[in-house]
Amino acid sequence: MGARDVQLAAFAFIAMIVLANAQCPALTSYSSCLPYGRTGRGFPPSNSACCDIIRKTSEKCLCDTAANNQGLADFDQLIQLPQKCGRVVPPGTYCQGKKVPGW
Repeated sequence: MGARDVQLAAFAFIAMIVLANAQCPALTSYSSCLPYGRTGRGFPPSNSACCDIIRKTSEKCLCDTAANNQGLADFDQLIQLPQKCGRVVPPGTYCQGKKVPGW
């Protein structure tokens, strides 16, 4: 392994650590999603502010936010938002023990 390979490997490792430790957006960032997090309210259009934040946020942050704020909205409705907003995510993903549609 040459010096350049070592530098690239070190950079990739540091980038993974930074991304893994990135802060999740504040709960207020999801305020445009709350109306859609209530059963029977439908889902946001893909060009909405809600979908914009959904597409920019990691799956872990989305799951943690939905799980930690179940009193504000319906959890089952919230975990459908990524799919409804056009997120392409790996099949078989779970959030708090529930299979996420489209994940």
